[in-house]
Amino acid sequence: MASILNVQDHRKQSVLTLIAVSTVTSLLTALLLLAYVLPAYYGIDPVGWGAKLGIIGRATPLGTVVVTHTAPSPSQPAAQIANPVNTAASAAVPQIDDPLAVRQDTVELTIPARQSLDYRLAMERDYDLDYHWAAKGGKLTTELRGESDDGNVPSKTFAALKNSDTGKGFFIIPFNGKFGWHWQNKTDQTVTLRLHTKGHYQIVGQINTEKPK
Repeated sequence: MASILNVQDHRKQSVLTLIAVSTVTSLLTALLLLAYVLPAYYGIDPVGWGAKLGIIGRATPLGTVVVTHTAPSPSQPAAQIANPVNTAASAAVPQIDDPLAVRQDTVELTIPARQSLDYRLAMERDYDLDYHWAAKGGKLTTELRGESDDGNVPSKTFAALKNSDTGKGFFIIPFNGKFGWHWQNKTDQTVTLRLHTKGHYQIVGQINTEKPK
């Protein structure tokens, strides 16, 4: 009879211990949530501990870095930019140096009558590029080109359009190098175009302007 009572007492003690441990764990979790997680990650400080500890908004959630801006390349002549953007606003936009970060950009370019323009992005193999552009004032002849950095891979034309005022596409980069567009304005009017790009790249910008052959 005594052994039965001992077993029952042992079970009661085990249940009480489990309840005590669960209670303490729940209290510690709630304390951590109120004191650190909410203030640091969400800027919520319900009990005022975050302000005292100086951790409000301190942690930055991991995620995709996306930068959007409208600005010409530093090497692009000012006379060839239609509706230039506010330089102070452009300077405030952070620059992305991480080649693994996804970015998106919009640039506005002007092609004088009977001239051409090349615009390039520096990209690495196996990354992707999504783009579209639209022109106003006339239609253009366009090629999407790529040149390797080391010269071991021949230059390649990926797409070509004739007499078009818009273009778009998506492709995977086959080698390290510079990729971009060659637009020819064979009309007697100035043509402006707006180019939108999204992917993994660094901007090279306008590399030359010449008269079409």
